[in-house]
Amino acid sequence: MSFSSVLPEDEDFFRVPTYGDDTSGLRRRTYTTSVVRTSISRLAKQTPPVDDTVFAVKDDENFSLFAKGRDYEPAYVTHEYTQQEKDTLNAYESCDYLPSHSHIFKHWIKRQMISDLEIDRWIMMGLIGFSIGVVSFFLHQLIERIDHLKWRITKDLLDEEQLVEGWAYCSGYSMLFSIFSAFIVVFWRPSAGGSGMPEVTGFLNGTRVRGIFSVRTLIAKFLSCVTAIGCGMPIGPEGPMIHMGAIIGAGLSQLSGHLNKVKLTFFERFRNPEDKRNFITAGVAAGVSAAFGAPVGGLLFCMEEVSTFWSKTLAWQIFFCCIIATSTSDIFNSAFERFEFIGMFGEFRTSRYILFNVDEAVDINILMFIPSVVIGAIGGVLGSLFTIINLKIHRYRKRLLASITSTWLVRIIRLLEPALIMLIMSTFSVFLPMAFSCVPFTCMKGESGILSEYCVNDTLNKYDSHFVEENIFHTCGVGTYYLDNTTFVYNGTYNELSLLIFSSKDEAMKTLYLRNSHRMFNYGPLFATLAIYFIMVCWSAGTSVAAGILVPMLMIGALYGRILGLVLVDIFGVHLDEDYLSWMDPGAFALIGSASFFGGVARLAPAITVIMASLM
Repeated sequence: MSFSSVLPEDEDFFRVPTYGDDTSGLRRRTYTTSVVRTSISRLAKQTPPVDDTVFAVKDDENFSLFAKGRDYEPAYVTHEYTQQEKDTLNAYESCDYLPSHSHIFKHWIKRQMISDLEIDRWIMMGLIGFSIGVVSFFLHQLIERIDHLKWRITKDLLDEEQLVEGWAYCSGYSMLFSIFSAFIVVFWRPSAGGSGMPEVTGFLNGTRVRGIFSVRTLIAKFLSCVTAIGCGMPIGPEGPMIHMGAIIGAGLSQLSGHLNKVKLTFFERFRNPEDKRNFITAGVAAGVSAAFGAPVGGLLFCMEEVSTFWSKTLAWQIFFCCIIATSTSDIFNSAFERFEFIGMFGEFRTSRYILFNVDEAVDINILMFIPSVVIGAIGGVLGSLFTIINLKIHRYRKRLLASITSTWLVRIIRLLEPALIMLIMSTFSVFLPMAFSCVPFTCMKGESGILSEYCVNDTLNKYDSHFVEENIFHTCGVGTYYLDNTTFVYNGTYNELSLLIFSSKDEAMKTLYLRNSHRMFNYGPLFATLAIYFIMVCWSAGTSVAAGILVPMLMIGALYGRILGLVLVDIFGVHLDEDYLSWMDPGAFALIGSASFFGGVARLAPAITVIMASLM
């Protein structure tokens, strides 16, 4: 008798009991079958609802975009599954993670002569980590190559005062790559769309999703991610790296997909659901580690967010896998820049493998706790608002496409949506900086007597400032050096907004995090960039490309964190060196803002803390 045969088939089975029903003795558990999958976790006693009305919306078409809908039903209200939700649940089967207990399998295991150290399992973890590190290296190098080609030629055209031609090239280049990215997902491999996190998380928690761990999905995910991020879409590679890591973990351990004809007896015992789940978990953690350069962060992310099956031994094996993935990615990225060899292979360069390398630390003061709490509260509010708007846009997109009867028209719309986003972003990048005046460089001499080549308004820069050369003089004239009291001074100007939107997100964030750059940006460029990124990231998340939103989330948080830091500077003034108030550095608050918005959206405190520390 199958488990599904003992489940009730009446409508009441799908209804969560109201407050007052006898739910004692129930444990938090998810029951899944080939017929139906429903969560019993909400059967626990809840806060009494305001009334006994069952919240049920039979037709979401009755709700406008910003009206209350199914996404936000109160936690205390009983949920009743609609027929559409039942059909969705019936479309998926459950995974059997229990090891086999048949006599044949037990006899076969005894013949394998497995050592207590399980060397083969550690070797497999190392292979998975190395493979993910190599994939991460190629991913980042290709993204840098595509991005560099876009901005270099656009800058050359603008320097020649060919404004329309520069805008046309920037827009056409971006739209072409975005269409290619969406084409791969829409017409070839739909399972490669999005970040892949929901599918991987669902599998690791017991839901079988077809086609998400195939080699074709890996190739499609890689190509779509590279082209979408390289062309400048406000998205990030971290989500796809998690999915690709899971695919590599499944493929190498099971030799599944197109490699199922390959038989390696040394790893044959891993071809079972339980080991497959464990190696996929390791692939997820290694994907996070390679993306951020944070082995501990990847391990914590997996423990906190993804997997519900865990053990101490598995944790050590996954940590080993994360270390291998991070080391492999770092050692290759340190030796190559856009596939050009830049140094001796084997040397780890902090400027290359630390994503947002910050050279100078800030002395922490207990008073810093007060603005940090304010930034955290802002991150929670904006994170909730971001989630709400993103869900509403997704519901509207889904409803719009469902109303179109032509399948080809739906595909064309999904294909052109990323191109429209890139047309808007390219227009902003080229024309919007012209709305802001150029700001002069001003040099100040510090105790060390060292001056930077480019010094920003009333701010001491003991170290070389991080400027992207092609952005310094965008819409601004090139200055000259002159001698003033035995000191060379530079009288040039720069455009604040171009430093934020006329470059890659990584370069813009390095500028936002820069220490001792108190007045590098005024309020106007910061608020303008914040509004653009907040809206465009909400829109981009959910389009038909392979992408995540983690780096854009860090960008959004860095912007409002720097705004608050600038407010403190305006109130208390610029304090440098060993001053008691030197902790009032907008660059430091930009980092806190990134962590707050990341936490407000993802709600992962320990993992976020470790990951953010690894990024600096």
